[in-house]
Amino acid sequence: HTLDPLTADWRTRPCVLARLKDHHLSRARRRWCEGTHLIEAHTGARRAKAAKAHAIMIVTELDHLEKTRRFREQELQRKQLQFFLDLLNSYNTQATLVTGFAFTAFSADALHDLPYATSPIKSTFFASFSAIAMGTAVSVVCISSYLMQRVERLALTNSVGCALAAVRQRMPTIYTLYIISLIGLFGAASSLLFAMCDDDDDVCRDVGITVVGLFISCTVLALFVLNRIRTQF
Repeated sequence: HTLDPLTADWRTRPCVLARLKDHHLSRARRRWCEGTHLIEAHTGARRAKAAKAHAIMIVTELDHLEKTRRFREQELQRKQLQFFLDLLNSYNTQATLVTGFAFTAFSADALHDLPYATSPIKSTFFASFSAIAMGTAVSVVCISSYLMQRVERLALTNSVGCALAAVRQRMPTIYTLYIISLIGLFGAASSLLFAMCDDDDDVCRDVGITVVGLFISCTVLALFVLNRIRTQF
């Protein structure tokens, strides 16, 4: 078996220099073979360098994508937090209006004119519903105001995710208290109509029944529209 360094098969093997030492070859051919090996080694180094640069580029791109994802996630959390803060502000304003209506109905003049002697049950119902409406509405105003301040402080000192979790945890409580205040206001308005009527005054009783019927019709209509909106969107 003869070794020919000009053959492509031998020039592509990494052990060609070691085998060349065991054969009687000319110095020119040996130098040519060593040069070929150096060229192949240089080509391999360039390929390794290119692969390393490609890997660094991929890592940099992945890091950029991760930073972009975190930034978008934080932006989404900020928008969600702003949505809940606006909702809390809306509940605060509406509860303030309910408090004003309940305070007007729960005034001293209204309580003094109630027929406690002739209609104690109707008078008690009116006072109780007015107290429920006023108490729950004031609770909504206080809790929502404190929660907005607390959530904004958490967003500045801790994180937006923590603030968002806190406001989500307390929103059902505020919503429940607000609904109870509306029920109390509705009950106070309905019981006042019957409390001011005498037992033998059929016209006043009919007017009260008509007004209560209108209240119930408007409430059912509002619930129907809300349900349609919830199912459509």
